[in-house]
Amino acid sequence: MTRTQTMHRLTDHSYTAGTGWLLAVDGGLRAGVAMFDRHGTPLWCRSFHYATIGSMRRAARALFFRHAQLEHLLVEGGGAAGGAWQREGTHAGLQVHAIGAEAWRRALLPAHTVRSGKDSKQAAVAMASALFRRHGKALVRPPAHDAAEAVMAGVYFFSMLQQTDGQD
Repeated sequence: MTRTQTMHRLTDHSYTAGTGWLLAVDGGLRAGVAMFDRHGTPLWCRSFHYATIGSMRRAARALFFRHAQLEHLLVEGGGAAGGAWQREGTHAGLQVHAIGAEAWRRALLPAHTVRSGKDSKQAAVAMASALFRRHGKALVRPPAHDAAEAVMAGVYFFSMLQQTDGQD
């Protein structure tokens, strides 16, 4: 296998197939990935490191296949890797959404942390860790910053859904 993985396990059974509704991705060759159920509860987060766009695409397909109930893919970031995630999601029949990091950072992070990328990443790690604890899911260790950013992008997605639902 051409990629290495850093996994942030919640529990031994947290990475079960068929449980996810939204997959949020901090797109890149170093990709943060977070799975949520349809109620916005985070199920797990991981950081994956891919050697090439091709290996990332193959892994994305396998992830989509493993989670048959998956309906939405949220990709934070652009470039070749972000575009590849979006194309694979479209081919898998998912509803694909794309956002920039600045959208969720401005909405969810304290203003003083948004000025610096390093501060934003640290704040995302702290907030994602607190979110998992609030849902009764103990992390073995804090998520990597890319996994935490995927979690926060997912939180932003669900907050936007709630705002849209409230306008009907």
